[in-house]
Amino acid sequence: MNFSIKRVAVSAGVGAVSWFVLMVLARNLFYSYGLYYHGLLFWLIFSGIAFYTLPASVGSGHAGIGNAGLSKGDAPLTITQDGEWTVIHARPVDIGGYAAFGWVFGAIFGGVAGAAVASFMHMMSGGNWPVVFLVIFVVLTFLIAKGYVALINRHRKVQRAPFAVSATGVRLPSGREVARANVYAWTVRNARNGQVFIAANSYAIAGQIMAQNLAEKSYVLELEHDGKATVVAGGLSSALAQAARDEAKARGDELAERSGSQAGRHIKGWLKAEDEESDRKIATSGEKASAALHRLADEADIQAERWSRLRRNVEGEVIEAIVADRTGRALVIYNDGQERWTGSLKGAQLLPVEKGLKAQVDDPDYRAKHLAERRFHLSPHQPSHEWAEWADRIRLLSAG
Repeated sequence: MNFSIKRVAVSAGVGAVSWFVLMVLARNLFYSYGLYYHGLLFWLIFSGIAFYTLPASVGSGHAGIGNAGLSKGDAPLTITQDGEWTVIHARPVDIGGYAAFGWVFGAIFGGVAGAAVASFMHMMSGGNWPVVFLVIFVVLTFLIAKGYVALINRHRKVQRAPFAVSATGVRLPSGREVARANVYAWTVRNARNGQVFIAANSYAIAGQIMAQNLAEKSYVLELEHDGKATVVAGGLSSALAQAARDEAKARGDELAERSGSQAGRHIKGWLKAEDEESDRKIATSGEKASAALHRLADEADIQAERWSRLRRNVEGEVIEAIVADRTGRALVIYNDGQERWTGSLKGAQLLPVEKGLKAQVDDPDYRAKHLAERRFHLSPHQPSHEWAEWADRIRLLSAG
């Protein structure tokens, strides 16, 4: 609480109202002691009570009531970082003289009620009951003033807690999180729209001006999501509400874009790792297939001076190959690795084919078993010049 001329003046005004109520309505309580002396005494008492019970906003740098107010040291719109969340706090604007009016109205009603009860008790018992008056006055003043301000703030849809945005969505003041995919729009509107006020006389006109002044401090920022609208900030001026909306939208988009860039970098890194792993597997599979083919060639008694051509899968398994030496001894693996022939290329015949290499070899065992000649067709996916070389080799070895 700050000591200031404004706070003393407001407290003195509340005390003066209480003094007036006491002099007019409760004079019979203190008739035997002198109205003026005790009226002045109660004015000082009530002024002191008001000084210590009025909201901290009265006469200080605080503008507003309780958590709904705005300190002069506080920015109307603050943005802080909480981990992955950007916290946005739009503080409600000052409601001006409405708070003071609530306390004055509460003091009048509290004084009237206290005087009425104390007077009734005086008539029934013949004694004076100043404590009853004090208790009723203080309690009713506090309740009415606080209730009046709370009602105003309810109509203004004051939101005390901040909200937050992130790359994944929005965290409401209640703590609930809304996924970004479910967010439709950020909307600024006036919470008091639709409240019609018809001016019939000078008092009504004054009331309309007050209502218009309050409406200018009743803008809200709403988040439209999941088929409904939720107030994330309220009790704002139009400019403050627009600023909060722009910040929320811009920060959310920026975080989402940044997150998308990071995700893109992660995907690129993952793809690069996959490519490196694939290259490693290809290199390993090539070595594995070559070793397997050399082993099979050795088992087929093919001499060390040999020519070979193979095709493998990513696991390093030989699915197609041809190996031959100068004597004409050859090994052929074809039909995706399912068939294998080992023998001599003497008497082999080349068969016409558009692509690849197709040949018929002399295999008596195959001929006797199947009553057909053994033929093989090697992959058309290999370069044509390589198959041309192999055609020459088969032609030369078949004649030898």
